[in-house]
Amino acid sequence: MELDIPSFLTNDELPFLNPPDYSEDQVDLREIPQKDEESALMKDLFSCLLGGDGTYIRRTKQNKYLVQAILRDSTQSFIDQLIPICDKFYYCQKFSETHYYLKYGKIVHTVCNAIRKYLLQFMEQVSEIEALPVKSLPVICINISKSAEFLDVLSEIVTKIENLKGPKICTIIHQAISTNRGLPYIREPLTALFNQSVQPILEYIEKWIYEGKIDDPYNEFFIQTNDISPDIPDPHRTYWNDHFTCNEENAPMFIPSAIINLIIATGKVQSIIADCNKQQLKQTNKITISSIQYEGELQEIYKSASNILISEMFSQYRLMDIFNTIWNVILFRRTDLFNIFYRVAGNKMRRDKSEISPADLEDLMSIVYKPFEFISVKLEKQQLLSVYTTIQSVTIKGATKQKNIRITSGTTQWEFFTLAPKVSWPISIVISKEFQEKYALFFRFILLWKRIERKFSNLYSFVNTFMRKHSKTSSMTILKVSAIRFSIHTFISSLINFISTSVIHPSFSKFKSAIQQSTTVEEIIDHHNMLQQSILKGLFFLNKDVFKDVMYIAAVCEKFASEVRSFFKSIDNDITTEEQRQKLSDPVLLQFQRFKKSVNALINNLNATSKNEASSVFTDFVLTVTCNRFYLTPQ
Repeated sequence: MELDIPSFLTNDELPFLNPPDYSEDQVDLREIPQKDEESALMKDLFSCLLGGDGTYIRRTKQNKYLVQAILRDSTQSFIDQLIPICDKFYYCQKFSETHYYLKYGKIVHTVCNAIRKYLLQFMEQVSEIEALPVKSLPVICINISKSAEFLDVLSEIVTKIENLKGPKICTIIHQAISTNRGLPYIREPLTALFNQSVQPILEYIEKWIYEGKIDDPYNEFFIQTNDISPDIPDPHRTYWNDHFTCNEENAPMFIPSAIINLIIATGKVQSIIADCNKQQLKQTNKITISSIQYEGELQEIYKSASNILISEMFSQYRLMDIFNTIWNVILFRRTDLFNIFYRVAGNKMRRDKSEISPADLEDLMSIVYKPFEFISVKLEKQQLLSVYTTIQSVTIKGATKQKNIRITSGTTQWEFFTLAPKVSWPISIVISKEFQEKYALFFRFILLWKRIERKFSNLYSFVNTFMRKHSKTSSMTILKVSAIRFSIHTFISSLINFISTSVIHPSFSKFKSAIQQSTTVEEIIDHHNMLQQSILKGLFFLNKDVFKDVMYIAAVCEKFASEVRSFFKSIDNDITTEEQRQKLSDPVLLQFQRFKKSVNALINNLNATSKNEASSVFTDFVLTVTCNRFYLTPQ
């Protein structure tokens, strides 16, 4: 048997709220005694004030109450005061009934519940007035005047929040409290409404800052989770900055932005601790309205959670050991590692290109750096394989061409590998891929100048061997070339010493001291940012003109060393005259002229940089170069 469901049960609106169709014919109540007129209207009013209908006062299809009668003027004035109260009660009641469902969000649900509680109190007040032994329209107006004022404010709030959800609703209520702070009978119930409406926010914040979890099934709160694409070059750095962000549109205005940022940061830390399967901070106090409006309590929670994560980073994940490895290996604090590295790698790199394969490069790198667990040897295999294939194809064409492309320490496959820190989660939040690539860049830059210095050290031995061999030969040209070599070598040594003692050592020493005193992860990240900025500046990367000068000087030094070797090889006999030596030294002198010009340009750019930035980072280096006059031609 099929059930016949009444239409009022399938209607979205509650049956007692639906207005019936009334006739627009009006009754003239002026024809009856005024006492009877007032009594009839009061009976209707007590019904309408509770959301119902009466005989003469009825609700229209537009949900507005209308008097379907002609009244005396004195009676009409009181009715005009009371009808808007009926309208506002019904409007608030309808909102609380139709928006009570959770699909509108937790805050709307809580607000509706609070409104229903207040309306119930209002209904009790109306019932008490109705039970008075002596009552009249003026008595009703006087007794509900304050409640009517609050209903007026409440209906305005409902109008504003009708199509909203989330903390914006609490913000509107909070603003209404500020507007009516001088009226206790309005401020106090509004405060109670606000305190109830904000509870879902407090519970949401509590779960976030203590568990690192976002409990937002209806997408109404102010912390949003952004999916990170695996195609992003640096997902871990993006995770810290972008995985959890503030949805400004849903941010509550009554919470200062600094507190919101602190809340987000605390949850980030707890989320990372949870990802690492570590014991999270235990909850000691409930989050209250006062605790989210003042920084002190939340700051303590943030620092306590950060201490747990920092402790794990230093103990379990050995953050300080990683930074020590970066300093010792990648930034060449331990020079013996470079000597071992160069001795192992240099011999193989000077072989014929056809005899050097990518596997060879990987092998020689692993020999030196395999013992270091936090070092990653990166080999650009695709680019290297392309070059290697080209070399092999040239080799097949003939041995003659192969001899013309021999590898030296200046034109080798050094460019196809580099070193970088090897880190894992959660250390990758501090040393992200971006930072790892910068360390690799520092390694390549310092390696370049270390190789040039080693080349000049070998050149020194080469020249001394030549001069001992030809000790009986007196030549000003040879002495001049040797003096020039010494000048450039001294400049190179000064530059490397500046990088080591004036840039890297003080920057890293200051950084290590700072992170040991850090109380939050963000402080460690900030200190690491400052460290890398300091090294970037000290290694000339931040000034395009200065960096261009430094790299040009490196190229000139490489070329100069090659020309010096060629010069001494060309005069390694007993028949070359002094005039011929002078002629043969022209390429050497040409490179030295270029060296002088580029060093002068470097000094001018460094001086200009120091003045513009009010920085003394390059002062010692400039003074060393200027005072020793390395860029002048020896007499």
